[in-house]
Parts: sequence; C-alpha cells; structure tokens
Amino acid sequence: MTKLVFVGFDRDYEKKEIDLVKNKFHTSEFELYRLVYIFFRKTKLYKLSIFSYVLYFVTNIFFSQDSIFLIKDNIVYSNLFKKVKNKVLIFRNTYRDEFEEIVKYYQVIYSFDSDDCKNYNFSKYEQFSSGFEYIKKSKIYPKVDVGFIGLDKGRKELLVNLKEAIEQIGFTCHIEIIDQNSQVSYEDFLKKSLNYNVFFDIIKEGQSTETMRFLEAQLARRKIITNNANIVSHPLYSKENVYILPSKIDRLDKSSLYYFLSSPFVLTKDNKLKIEKYDPLYLYSLIALGYKK
Repeated sequence: MTKLVFVGFDRDYEKKEIDLVKNKFHTSEFELYRLVYIFFRKTKLYKLSIFSYVLYFVTNIFFSQDSIFLIKDNIVYSNLFKKVKNKVLIFRNTYRDEFEEIVKYYQVIYSFDSDDCKNYNFSKYEQFSSGFEYIKKSKIYPKVDVGFIGLDKGRKELLVNLKEAIEQIGFTCHIEIIDQNSQVSYEDFLKKSLNYNVFFDIIKEGQSTETMRFLEAQLARRKIITNNANIVSHPLYSKENVYILPSKIDRLDKSSLYYFLSSPFVLTKDNKLKIEKYDPLYLYSLIALGYKK
C-alpha cells in the first residue's frame, strides 16, 4: 500500500490534514529538531549536496519503494530532499525566486496558484480547507456581523478603514491582528472566525487564487468580503455570498454593502455538490493514486 511521507508539515493546521489522511493511507512524518532546523537555515548548510545525498541513502534504506515524499515549499526541506526518489513538491504559498534552482530537481510540482501554474508549468491543485472536518461538525453560531483574525501582512490599514465603514452603516465588526510569534492554534483561529457572520478575506498583491479563508467561509456557510476580483471564476462563487471591494476604499458603495450584510447566506447548488472537492484528502488521494514512479 502507498505510504505518504509528509516532510516539513509542522503547522498545527497541517497536522489536522495528516490526521485525515491517516484514515485512508499509511503515513509518516519527517521534521528536523527545531534547533537543527534553525542551524541549517541560518548557516545555509542545506545547500551542500552531501546532505541531500545522505538523505537519498537513508530514505532508500528505511522507506519502502511504495513511499511518496510530500515536500512542503520550505527552502530547507526542498533542498535536503532534492535527490530523493518518488518526491512531490507542494507549494502552499505563491512561488518565490529562492526556489529557482530547486524546482529543477522535481518532476512533480503542485501549486494552488493559477498564475504560478501557468508561468512555471506546475500542476494545479484546488485550494482546500485544513479545517474541513472541524468546520463541518461545528455548532458555533455567529455573534458578530463581520470579522477578521490573522496576521497583518500589510492589511491592517485597509481592515481598519473597512471596520469604520461597516460600523457607520449599523453593523458590528471585530478586527484581531495576531502577532507573528503568537501561539494561537488553528483550532482557536477557527473558533474565533466562526463567531463572525461575514469573513474579511484580504489577499496580498500578486496572489491570483482563492485563500483557505474563502473555503472556510463556504464550508461554514458564511459570507465573504474580499479584494480578490478573480474570485468570480471560482466554482463556489456567488454574488449573494461574496462582496468584491473596489480597488480604492473611497469608492466603496455603502448602500450595496448594507444590502449585502443584511442578506442571508445563499446555499447554492454548486456549494452542495462541489464542496467535498475542498477536503484535504482529495489532494493527497490524487497524488497517491496518480503518482507515476
């Protein structure tokens, strides 16, 4: 039976994905000890070929021929595993120039970003929700009209302006900017997010595809306010559930925003039929069952 080896999947939301996959496949995980990882990162020793050759021999000895190594877009792990057989590089973020030399070693590369797939000839996977099962089972009902919890990433000013505009038209709004070193778990993040009836989804410049937050909203049957104009091409998009912001905040139409916030979430046919595709298990099953050794 195929064994999926998750390399560098160290975030708590990624652990939730792995727990789901365990129900269908044999799995294993590989992570460097934290201090070792920091040492490799700071000294850039991961670039030395000797370490990738060591891992090549180690994986050949201790892992079966049916193992597939899933390497996250982490510059340390992607370098260390570049010589290993049966490997797949998965971009969980948009492509960065630091990967220019690394991608040459990978025959199978997946990305959620449409532009990156087009520009670099990557295989496309549909963005998914790591909290798929948690959200489906959740019984949390919203207490705040609109909200956001997340890192700043240059979004704070826009979010503060939007909060002011929303409160001016009579709705409640809560913004929680998390510190980069915050210990907020993914489950706590979901619990807080599900208290909002409408999610803010503000993407960074250069991103062309939907975020996990958009899918979390669809799963939870919450509406979305976003600056991502490309979302109109998504199979789950509906104008009743998604409000697209103008390019400049001073062009915001408060009357249309009021109408949007006053209306309930509309459960569309596509939302009912296609939502299962955004289960993490869908991607990992696709890789496991379709990988050509």
